[in-house]
Amino acid sequence: MIGGIAFGGLVLIAGPHRVGAMVQEVRGAVVSRIDRGISDPVALRAQLRSLESQYPQRISAARSDLGEVRSQLAQLQRELSVAQRVMSLAEADTASLRQLAHKADQAHAVAVADGAAARVEVVWNGRELSLEQVYAKATEAQNTRAAYAQRVQDVQRDVGHLQRQHDRLAALLTRLETERSNFQAQMWALDRQVDSIARNERMLAVLRERQHSIDEQSRYKASNLDAIQGKLADIRARQEGELATLAAGAERSDYETRAKFELDREHADRDAAQTPAPAPGLVRPVIRVEQNSPSKPEPKAPPGVVHNDDRQHPTPPVALHHR
Repeated sequence: MIGGIAFGGLVLIAGPHRVGAMVQEVRGAVVSRIDRGISDPVALRAQLRSLESQYPQRISAARSDLGEVRSQLAQLQRELSVAQRVMSLAEADTASLRQLAHKADQAHAVAVADGAAARVEVVWNGRELSLEQVYAKATEAQNTRAAYAQRVQDVQRDVGHLQRQHDRLAALLTRLETERSNFQAQMWALDRQVDSIARNERMLAVLRERQHSIDEQSRYKASNLDAIQGKLADIRARQEGELATLAAGAERSDYETRAKFELDREHADRDAAQTPAPAPGLVRPVIRVEQNSPSKPEPKAPPGVVHNDDRQHPTPPVALHHR
């Protein structure tokens, strides 16, 4: 209610014409913004069909207006011809009556000079007129000519306006018919362009979805073949790196084992060298098994010591060394 009162006050203050112009301007701005925002191919095709359907209506309206203007021009041309003919007739009658009146005046002057009491009569168009009637007829004809002369000017002005309207309407009709012909000829190309726009929109939608899927996918989740291949390559590279690291660690462990073994053997050799030799009868033979040695090595006794057997001594200890 408050809005209605405010709108009524606005109409009273600004006037209905200004308010109507403002409404039309706002409507035009909204329609223009909507037209700029149209990108749906279906809407574009519907817009083309609507535009095509408007041509017959516009052409029909232009033809109707042109026919009406032509009819009015014909009427005005008729009125102009009649007025011009009236002017010609009135002008001719005025000249004829003036000539007759001049002759009557001369005859009356001659009669008066001769002393005759004659009555002057004028015959005009088969009618007998007095001199006063002749002058009255001449004045009437002159006034009629002047009136129709003004009428001719008015009709000529109206004819000029209608002729300009006729020319504009004829040009508009020609332009509309040409546009319709060109539009029908180009309709196929425009329809193909709309189809191309639709295909581009579908392709853009697929690309946007693909990019969104790539951006949103998790570590082991992918939505297309390229992403799967990329993920597999990343996993394979990570695994190969871990395997290489583990292999390097294993090699370092082998080196450490060998180093410990060599140090232990060197330490044992030093201990053996520093230990005093036992009595000849108590020396135990040492069987040393080294790398690349035969599977059953022969025990070697020190010089001057016979090989012991199971009958004399228990089985001697065997030191196994691995190089």
